Amino acid sequence: MDFEKDAEQCIVNGLRQRRQEWLRAAYDAYAPALMGVISRIVANNEVAEAVLQETFVTVWEKIHIYEPARERFFSWCLGIARRQALQAAKALADETQENPEQTIAEAYLQPNKIIPLQEKRYDEKARCELPLQAQAVLELLYLRGLTCDEAAKALKLTPQEVRQVLKKAFALLKSGQPI
Repeated sequence: MDFEKDAEQCIVNGLRQRRQEWLRAAYDAYAPALMGVISRIVANNEVAEAVLQETFVTVWEKIHIYEPARERFFSWCLGIARRQALQAAKALADETQENPEQTIAEAYLQPNKIIPLQEKRYDEKARCELPLQAQAVLELLYLRGLTCDEAAKALKLTPQEVRQVLKKAFALLKSGQPI
């Protein structure tokens, strides 16, 4: 019996029934991990929290399109969080270029805008000890939003080599063992 999968299914069923207590349960279960990803893309805590909030609003609004056979619920939520953080970072970069004297926080706090910071913040103790090449591939693909071809060009690798490094990095991360 897979308790994690059963709990995930209960959350999904509750969200599909539009029961707010299951949204709170999803937040309690997944917010810390999602915030970890968002805060690697967004360096300002207030902005990161707003992106996290927007992630759960999107989950609530789009739960009907989630396909359990395709991916785990957490993976689906993670994809939403990452896309919103990257989109917001791009919007912020555009906004600050138009008005360079405006602070990033001021640009972000404008109504109806999600504009997190472009800068990255890393906690060295929390970061996995992956080989440097694997760290670079993950950084470019997942935190900067580059395509595989763009990352390959930046790292002077072939796209196939980037995919191989990525596959090995995921295997190492999944194993949970010290590297």
